[in-house]
Amino acid sequence: MMDKGHAFPTELDRHIQDLIRRPRQPPPSPNAKKVVAKRRIAAQQNERGGIKQFEPFLLFRGEAEADDRVPGVPLIYSQYEINLARTFLPPAPNANVTKTWGGALTTEA
Repeated sequence: MMDKGHAFPTELDRHIQDLIRRPRQPPPSPNAKKVVAKRRIAAQQNERGGIKQFEPFLLFRGEAEADDRVPGVPLIYSQYEINLARTFLPPAPNANVTKTWGGALTTEA
């Protein structure tokens, strides 16, 4: 911890100048700039609306979805809030979890 108004020790100051404040290589992605531009709009939305604002810039979008904001990727398609079959659930860590969640998880590995 440093007192306010005091200079950093020489080694720490050199580290800050050389590594932390150095310009990034390569420059940030164009999608990162779009996410920053959308952050205020997304903050005013509910959870699903905020996700829809950022999703095309953070995840792949398929060609079939025809989203004009980003180029589509062949053979990719998004599904919202799908539930996996119970066979894909991990084993419960203990019997209390099984008791709380009914038969959804089992303590058997």
